[in-house]
Amino acid sequence: MQHILAQRLETLRNAGLFRQLRTIRHYTGSHAEVDGEPLVLFSSNDYLGYATHPTLLAAARAASCSATSATASPLVNGFWEEHHLLVRELCNWKGVEDAMLFPAGYQGNVALMSALLHSPHDQVFSDALNHASIIDGCRLGRGTVHVYRHNDIEHLESLLVAHVGNGLRTIVTDAVYSMDGDVAPLVALLELAKRHNALLVVDEAHSTGVLGARGQGVTEIFGSHPDHLLTFGTFGKALGSMGAYATGTQLQIDYLRNMARGYIFSTAFPPGIAHVNRTAVQMLAKGEQVDALKHNIRALAEGLTRAGWDFSQQKTAIFPIVVGEAETAVDLSLGLRQAGFFVPAIRYPTVARGTARLRIALNANHTPEAIERLIVSLIREYNNTGLPKKGDV
Repeated sequence: MQHILAQRLETLRNAGLFRQLRTIRHYTGSHAEVDGEPLVLFSSNDYLGYATHPTLLAAARAASCSATSATASPLVNGFWEEHHLLVRELCNWKGVEDAMLFPAGYQGNVALMSALLHSPHDQVFSDALNHASIIDGCRLGRGTVHVYRHNDIEHLESLLVAHVGNGLRTIVTDAVYSMDGDVAPLVALLELAKRHNALLVVDEAHSTGVLGARGQGVTEIFGSHPDHLLTFGTFGKALGSMGAYATGTQLQIDYLRNMARGYIFSTAFPPGIAHVNRTAVQMLAKGEQVDALKHNIRALAEGLTRAGWDFSQQKTAIFPIVVGEAETAVDLSLGLRQAGFFVPAIRYPTVARGTARLRIALNANHTPEAIERLIVSLIREYNNTGLPKKGDV
């Protein structure tokens, strides 16, 4: 048995795909020590810098609860007053009838998607670049999964027409794709869902705090929360905490509470975390730090576009620099680290083979100087790879 495990790990090493943990200390929102080395982080999903925001830190210190654990799943005795208040806050913020909470984003998506494929007659129509948690949740369901080409509305509609059936039909998409930073055609997807009597599920993990003038994501784009829409989001990214949530109609949430095994059989996150999450939602409802993030997105997009990459239409905080081979991405990441930046190399299986990349993730705390230095360092290191050269800023 041991030699089989060793052989498989050696295969990963030889392909430049072996991964290992790094230790982070003294995170400030834009800087941290990575394995003891002080670096500027362009890797975090803490898009609004809430994880170190004084208001959220004060909420964490003030979260005086009688227990460190919720002690049970929500449907037993794990739904505390703090969870109830958070659900009410989510409903007010998103303009929905009800919401439910999950301990983590991955677990939540797996629970949600498997519940929507409860019957062999149920069908899901899933974008080819959806997050792994959506894919794995679909694999656990009893129904049929149809994968449509990335952001291809015509292909999706052809599949909806070809596969009618009598069960529940669900279209599922990321709002912002985590490794490409592009945005789903959300308005067109909702129109398709209505036309074909399907439920549209939108994962807002990387759109919350980012899309819309006030960072309200899908809610701001649609102006309301239609009955054909179910949204899923996380507290662990722009909201600076941990856990996840789904929002929708009373009927949708009642169904999921009773059918989503990952919800029924998981201990709820601690009540103190619910208090922190409620504070984060209140902060985002006021738009705190949203303008600062959007300013940084424009600055990096303009700088990289001047340097030869095309980010002229960039709307999100995720900037992929696709280089192709895993080894090249790793070398480029190491070069940037030597220049004082932590920008991770993203490789298979996170992305398709031959599309390895750097994934630059911005947040509201990055300074103009740090962004400019990153661009200069990236150009220098990129031009050392032998790939087609990029210009000067």
